[in-house]
Amino acid sequence: MGNISFSFVIRKHTAAGVKILFFSPIILFVLFFRPYCLFASETDITPERDISVVLFGPQSPDWKILWDGARNLVREEQYDLAAYAYGQLFSIKPNIEEANWEYCKILLQIEDYKTASKIISLLLENNPTKNEYLLVAGQVARRQGQFADAERFYGLIFEKSPTGKYGDAALEGLAYSLRSHGRKELAFPLMQQLIIRNPGDNKILHDFAVDAVFFKQFSFARNLYQKLLIDENIDESVIFEAESLFVEEGLEKEHTSILERYLKSHPDYLPFRMKLMVRNEENGDYDDLMEHLAFLIENSDQKVQFLLKAVDV
Repeated sequence: MGNISFSFVIRKHTAAGVKILFFSPIILFVLFFRPYCLFASETDITPERDISVVLFGPQSPDWKILWDGARNLVREEQYDLAAYAYGQLFSIKPNIEEANWEYCKILLQIEDYKTASKIISLLLENNPTKNEYLLVAGQVARRQGQFADAERFYGLIFEKSPTGKYGDAALEGLAYSLRSHGRKELAFPLMQQLIIRNPGDNKILHDFAVDAVFFKQFSFARNLYQKLLIDENIDESVIFEAESLFVEEGLEKEHTSILERYLKSHPDYLPFRMKLMVRNEENGDYDDLMEHLAFLIENSDQKVQFLLKAVDV
């Protein structure tokens, strides 16, 4: 729809003393077009209450009709159409704060961050300390790769109210903006606070573990990975990453468990299978060693090498 433009016009003509309204195509489209859909959960983009305006005649203002139609589209989760309708409303009535706020949230929903940046900037001009606006401004800036701006917006919220309603979201946004900006040393203590506030969030825990490895805090990183590995459904890439942290002496049991766990889903990954074979041979676990060799003899391109090893065992 980006290249299609409709103007919003309501013209009044009088016929036999009766006023007749002619709606532009976009108004008719917004009011009467209802594609079939299965409605999901209610959205918080638009409040359920109706919009009230003071009328000086029997008809609602044209912008009010458009706004009502846009809100109905939101409630039916027709977000692209709703964004277009809100854009039309903004073009004729750009100073309705509540409508602009709804428009901004719709733009986030459809990931139109360029337009959202314009709208949230206008909202902040009129209300520069409102936490909701600052939070969205941070999100928009972060999505556009403007990490310094994102840090500023999130930082303003976190500085004012670190434990308030938006404190957790501001902390997360600030920490991840700093990470993306290459300022991991500043993000690291914030990530630690995030873990305390969100102890069950494996994504944050994993990112923190990755940062601990980056700063060569291997013992600390190992503890974090141990927490992640408790989850039986953890992503295989996390198991792979953890392996190198458990090769130290005294961690043989944990290391073996990680190797075996990874091989269950990647049985053809030779480096891990070879590590297990070396450990089996060192510990005299020849039955387990022969099982590995049997698998390799059947599936490897280097059958002769493994046949000879099996004979030797």
